[in-house]
Amino acid sequence: MTLCIASDVCRDLPPLSLPSLRNLTFSLQYRQFRAFGRFSHQTEGELHRIFTTVLAAYGPLLRRLHLNPVDWDESWGYLIIHNQLLLDHCPALEHFITYTTNSAARASHHPTLRWIDIWISFEDNESDSDIYDDPMAACIQDTANFPALQGCRFLDLSLSPIADLPVFASPEDVLPDDGVLWTTPPFCICQTYDMVTWEDFYEYDSGSDSSFKLSPSEEEDDLDDSESNSDSEEFSDDDDTIPEPTRLLDTEPRFDIDRLAAGVV
Repeated sequence: MTLCIASDVCRDLPPLSLPSLRNLTFSLQYRQFRAFGRFSHQTEGELHRIFTTVLAAYGPLLRRLHLNPVDWDESWGYLIIHNQLLLDHCPALEHFITYTTNSAARASHHPTLRWIDIWISFEDNESDSDIYDDPMAACIQDTANFPALQGCRFLDLSLSPIADLPVFASPEDVLPDDGVLWTTPPFCICQTYDMVTWEDFYEYDSGSDSSFKLSPSEEEDDLDDSESNSDSEEFSDDDDTIPEPTRLLDTEPRFDIDRLAAGVV
C-alpha cells in the first residue's frame, strides 16, 4: 500500500482495517507541502507524527517499509528522519528503505531487519563522498545489534519516481560480480550488491530523443556554450578540430524525476 503525504489532513475519514498489510510506502510530495504552506520548521514533527500514527497501528504487521521522496527537493535533506523511531514500531520488519544519511538517522538496533536501502542524491554518490564506500556505515551504528542484517545499498535518488525499484531490483537477487542491467528504454539501470543507479550517467544522448525538451535555463546555457565555442573557433588553428558539443544527461535529481514522472522513459 502507498500513502501519499501531500497536503492537509483529510477529516472524518472512515477507519481502515488492513489485517493483511505487509508492505507500506510513504510517498513524500514536497511540492504539495510547499503549495499548501506546510513546509516549515514544523514539517519534521508533522512527518514523524504521520509516520508514527500509522505505524502504531500497522507497524507490527509490516515486512517492508519505504520512505519514498518521489518529488525531491533539497529541502527534504534538512529534515532529520529518526529511522530508529520508525523501526521500533516495526518489530518484524525485513526490508527498510529510507532517504537520509545524517548521523542522527543511523539506526541503532533491530532483531529481524535483513536489508536497508537508502536513497541518496547524485552528489552523495560521488567517489570522494565520505559515505560512498560503505553503505552499511551510512545506515547503522553497529552491526552487532542487527543479527539478521545481510546488506545495505544506495539507491540513486534520481530514480525515486520508480517507486517499486527496491522491489524489482531486490536486494535478495543473486548477482554476478559486475551486477546486472535493467533496461527501460532509453535508460539502463545498473544493479549491484551495493547500489542501484544508472549504468552510465554520461551515456544518455538527448539528441536522439525527440521528447527531450530543454528548460529555459538550459536553453540559455546552451546559447552561452554555443557563443563560447564560436569565439574559441575564431582563434583556433586551422589544424585544430573542436568536437561538436554533446548534450549530456542532466544529473540533477529534479530533471530525471520530472521526465520519469511524466512517463518519458
